[in-house]
Amino acid sequence: MNVILLVAAVCILTVHLTVGQDDQTTLRPRPGCRFDHCHLPKIPGCCEFFEAFRKEMDALKQDPAQSCKRFPNRVQQEDCKMQKILTARSRVQPSEECKARMEAFVQGTPPSSTTVAA
Repeated sequence: MNVILLVAAVCILTVHLTVGQDDQTTLRPRPGCRFDHCHLPKIPGCCEFFEAFRKEMDALKQDPAQSCKRFPNRVQQEDCKMQKILTARSRVQPSEECKARMEAFVQGTPPSSTTVAA
């Protein structure tokens, strides 16, 4: 579970950092699983999980009551964003295959056995 939270946090932070960029040419959609703003490895068996997680995060972002901009300082805003990640993660369960492959990837399994060939 910690592995999944870590991967999700990296994805969300990457989105946060790339959204403010002016150069949209680097954000080209790729065929297959959509990682358009997320610079994560393509782990076989996890596409459905990442898509569902992204949809949950998008729904939370659209809810005005969940806006992190309501907080006056950056620390509270970052805490709010982390809470959104945890909330979205609690609503989406990865498959057993995805869990196993994410754990293997984090433990250093060579990329050739955990990434999808493009």
